[in-house]
Amino acid sequence: MQLNQIDRRLVTSYDRMFSHHDASLTGLQGDEGLANLGYHDPSTTSLAGACANLVCRMISRLDGTTGPLLDVGCGVGGTTALIADHFPDVPVHAINISASQIDLCRQREPRVSFEVMRAEALSYSDAQFNIVTSVEAAMHFRGRREFLQEAFRVLRPGGRLAVADMLFHSQPVAFPAVLSEQELYSDIAPYHRLWADCGLVDIQIEDVTAPVVRGFVERARAACLTALLLKQIKPSHFANRLRMIELIEQLPVSAYVIAWARKP
Repeated sequence: MQLNQIDRRLVTSYDRMFSHHDASLTGLQGDEGLANLGYHDPSTTSLAGACANLVCRMISRLDGTTGPLLDVGCGVGGTTALIADHFPDVPVHAINISASQIDLCRQREPRVSFEVMRAEALSYSDAQFNIVTSVEAAMHFRGRREFLQEAFRVLRPGGRLAVADMLFHSQPVAFPAVLSEQELYSDIAPYHRLWADCGLVDIQIEDVTAPVVRGFVERARAACLTALLLKQIKPSHFANRLRMIELIEQLPVSAYVIAWARKP
């Protein structure tokens, strides 16, 4: 698969992050292969638990839907493993544009069929899946409309789409390798219209900015300090992590959302 310059920067940046576990925030999120910001509420006691909580919250509204499932933008497979646990009797497929991350996925989760593929140009057949999911990946796609159109195409009639997504009201300055050239949304309304324009119905969008973004910042800072005091990380790694958390806090986020819809 040919990658453009933007996608090559994205892949290189995430490959480096997952390979430098000790110095990155993934070191605080545990070894389960989860790297989202997490949904933080009184029931969560760790970053890893919050990461799992976000995935579970997203897929909870898919209960009652069965059949083949596709996870788009699967990272290193932790999210997909949780989804496969929730849907143990259905075939699960997952894609990512990073070949090295797909190799890690295959080692982590043998139940799932992993492929290197673009979200905006799926090679699957029309109406192949009953469920399509994507967790904190759509802001990296080269076009949400293209992704939603492809998700619509590969879904069967009545199939369900569930997405956790971060929307920006202005171009982020931080993390240019992974957040350059963002589509901008002043609020949730135009995002809702985009889903409707792509043919989806029964659209539900939940604004979870406070428990996700703000919750992550508070818990990540506390986890960093605890790790330093327990001498689990070096002072230099502590400083690097605090800087990353500060940059995430300063991102121009208009909303972090979980969205669900159905193909008629």
